[in-house]
Amino acid sequence: MTVADSPHRHHPLLRLARPCLVVYWITLIVFTHLSESQMPQGDMFNFGQLSIDKVIHFTIFVGLTVLLFGSAPIGRSRGRTKNLIAACAIALAYGVIDEITQDYFDRTSSIYDLAADWGGVFAVFVAGMLSPAWLRESGDTSRESGRFVGHAMLVSALTFLSRITGLLRDSVLASIFGLKSITDAFYLAFIIPNLFRRLFGEGALTAALIPVYTELLKTDRAAAGRLATLCTVLLFMLLAALTLVGELVLWWLLGSRDWSGDSTLALQLTMLMLPYMPLVCLVALIGGLLQVHGRFGPAAFAPILLNVIVIAATLIVGLGLSGDIELRGVVFYVAGGVLLAGVCQLVWVVAAVLRYDAYALGVSGAMPAMKSVMVTMAPMIVGLAVFQINTLFDGLIAWFLSPKDGATSLLLFGREMAAPIQTGSVTALQFAQRLYQFPVGVFGVAIATAIFPALSHAAANDDSDSFATTVRHGLRLTVFIGLPASVGLIVVRDPLVRLLFERGEFDATSTTRVASILIGYASAVWAYSMTHVITRAFYAMKDAKTPLRVAVVMVILNLALNLTLVWWLGAAGLAWSTAICAAIQSALLVKLLGRRVDHPVDASVWSGWRRTLMLSVVMGIIIAPVNFVIDTSSMSALASALVLLGQVAIGAIVFLIGAKVTKSDELTWLLKRKAV
Repeated sequence: MTVADSPHRHHPLLRLARPCLVVYWITLIVFTHLSESQMPQGDMFNFGQLSIDKVIHFTIFVGLTVLLFGSAPIGRSRGRTKNLIAACAIALAYGVIDEITQDYFDRTSSIYDLAADWGGVFAVFVAGMLSPAWLRESGDTSRESGRFVGHAMLVSALTFLSRITGLLRDSVLASIFGLKSITDAFYLAFIIPNLFRRLFGEGALTAALIPVYTELLKTDRAAAGRLATLCTVLLFMLLAALTLVGELVLWWLLGSRDWSGDSTLALQLTMLMLPYMPLVCLVALIGGLLQVHGRFGPAAFAPILLNVIVIAATLIVGLGLSGDIELRGVVFYVAGGVLLAGVCQLVWVVAAVLRYDAYALGVSGAMPAMKSVMVTMAPMIVGLAVFQINTLFDGLIAWFLSPKDGATSLLLFGREMAAPIQTGSVTALQFAQRLYQFPVGVFGVAIATAIFPALSHAAANDDSDSFATTVRHGLRLTVFIGLPASVGLIVVRDPLVRLLFERGEFDATSTTRVASILIGYASAVWAYSMTHVITRAFYAMKDAKTPLRVAVVMVILNLALNLTLVWWLGAAGLAWSTAICAAIQSALLVKLLGRRVDHPVDASVWSGWRRTLMLSVVMGIIIAPVNFVIDTSSMSALASALVLLGQVAIGAIVFLIGAKVTKSDELTWLLKRKAV
C-alpha cells in the first residue's frame, strides 16, 4: 500500500468528510425517526406504486455512504478498496438498525424502505468500482500461496454483500408471492441457468482453465491471451447452441400436450430465463481470468447486480398487486429482470478485464493448450457440480411430487395418491438453501476460490511441502468456520426464518416449513465447504477423475435417498439426503487425497478439528436455551431481531474467546490474513 492509495491524498475537501458525516448522520437519525404525524402527508408524495419517500431513502443513503467512504472508517492508510467495502458494510448495517428502531418512534418499519436504503449503498459501490481511481490488486501470482487468506477475506467481504442482497431479494419475493406454485415455477426455471453456471462457468471450465492459463502467463503472455480468447469464443458458441436447442425443446414441449397451468408457467419462465445461461457463464469465466491476475473483486461483486435488479423489478411491478392472476403477470417481469441483470453482469466484468492484457486478437497456436483444458474439463463437469446436480434433483422431485393447480392429491403412474410434498416446496427448498449457502458462500467457497491459485502455483512448481501445507490449512479453516456455522444455523433456524421472510404472503406456517428443511441442509455446512477445497486440490494436480468417480456415486446415492426419505420426511428429506451425501463425499475425497498428498489430515488437522468441535458444542449449549425461554413468534420485528442478534453475538463471542484461550492457529491465520 502506498500513500497515493489513500482516499484523502489528492482530495483535500474529503478532509471535511468526518465533521460533515457527524452532522449529516445526526440529522438523518432525527429525520428518519420523526413521528409519522409530523411528516408531510398527501398524494403528492406518491407516483403510482412508488413513493417519493423511497427516492428520499435512496438519496440520503447515497450521501451517507459517500461521507463514510470519505471519512476512511478503517484508516486512511488502508486504501480505497477496504474503505469502500467498510463504508458500504456500515451503511447496510445502519439501514437495518434505522428501520427496526422506528417502531419505537410512531413510525412503521418497512422492508421496501430498507430496499431503497440499500439501493443507495449499492449505487455508491458500483460508482466506486467503476472509478479509474479504484485500487487495483497486484497481479503477481508468485506469492499467492502466502496470501490466499487475504484474498479469501476480500472475496468473503464482497460475497457477504452479495448474500445479504440475495437474502433481501428472497425476502421481497416471499413477501409478495409466498410459498405458492408461482414461486415454485420461477425457482425451478431459475435452477437451470444456475446449474450451467456451475458446470461451465464457476465449475469445470474455470477450474480446468486456471492452471493452464497460469502456467502460460509465466512463460508466454501472448499465448495465454490467445488461449483466453479461444476459450471464451468456444464457450459462447457452445452455450448459444445449447440455448437455441433448449428453446426449441421447450417450445415443442409446450405444444406437445395440455399441461397444467402451473407446469405451463414453469416451461414459459424457463424459456424466458434460459438466455441468462450463456451470459452468466461468460461472467464466471472472465471472473476466473481476473482471479489469475489477482483481481478477485469483480466476479465476487457481479451477483449483487443480479440481486438488486431483481429486487427493483419485483418492487416496481409487484407492489400493491395480489391474487394469482395478477402475480402470474408480475413473475414474468421478475424473470425479465434476471435477463437484464445478466447483460449488466457481463458488461461489468468485461470492463474490468479490459484493464489487463488478458485477451489477444487472434487464436493462432492456442488449440494445443485448449485441448489440455478440454481433456481436464470433461470429467470435472460432473465432479465439481455435484451439489448443483443434487439441487436440480431436489427441485424436480419437489415439483413433480407436489400437487398442481390447487389440487390436494397427486396423480402418479395413473393412480391418485396423497402428495408427499406440499405446494410451494420448491420455493421452501430455495429459501432454506439460501440460508445454509450464506456461510458456505461467504467463507467456504471464498477460501476454496482464493486457495486454488495457491495450490496451482505449488503444483506447477512441484512444491509438495507447500501444497500439503496449504491443503491442511484449507481443511482446518473450512471446519473452523463451517462447523460453528452448522450449529448456529440449527439453533437459530426458527427466529432467523421468521425475521427474514415472515411478512405479507409468507405466514407462520411457511416459517415452520422452511425451518424444518433448514435443519437438514445446515447440518453439513462444514462438509460442503470442505468438499470445495479438496476438489480444487485434485484439480490443481490435474486429477479430475478421482472427484468424478466420487461425484457419480454421490449423485446416485443422493437420488436414491431423495426418493426414499421424501415419503417419510417430506421436503425435509431432500435436505437430509443432500447433507448425508456431502458428509460422505468429503470423507471419501480426504481419504483418496491421502494417496497423492503426504498426510493431508495429520495430527495438527485432527487437533484443530477436535478443538473446533468442542468450541462449537459449547457455543450451541450456551445459546440454545434462549429459544425455550423467549418466544419470538409473538414479538415485533425489532424485538425478534434483537433477540436473534443477541444469540449470534453471544455465540460468536463464546466461540472466539474459546479459540483465543485454546490458542487456535486458525484464529491467528484469519487475524493476520496469512496461513503460512
